[in-house]
Amino acid sequence: MTDSEGRQIENPKLYEKTLKKIKILQKNLSRKKKGSKNYEKARIKLARAHEKLKNQRDDLQTLKILHQMIFICVENLNIKNMVRNRRLSKKIQDASWGKFLRHARLQS
Repeated sequence: MTDSEGRQIENPKLYEKTLKKIKILQKNLSRKKKGSKNYEKARIKLARAHEKLKNQRDDLQTLKILHQMIFICVENLNIKNMVRNRRLSKKIQDASWGKFLRHARLQS
């Protein structure tokens, strides 16, 4: 993202950073027997990791970007169709363009 003063804000790639932990937790969950107490514990750990990732994205967008800006201009992109591209989909979802646009609409 580039603001009106020319400063660029890079995507912190939160998903890529937490992907290794999520993969390990998912593997641990798949090894457990469904319905057991250990399965529930592993499921909760995985859910917490996903929740933490979601909260990090929300915090980054709302605190750093949207509260500083008065006017936001965004290119009109069809994100839903762009996510169908298997090579770009993880990067687009990691940048969470759709969530950024929703937050921007709520701020205005």
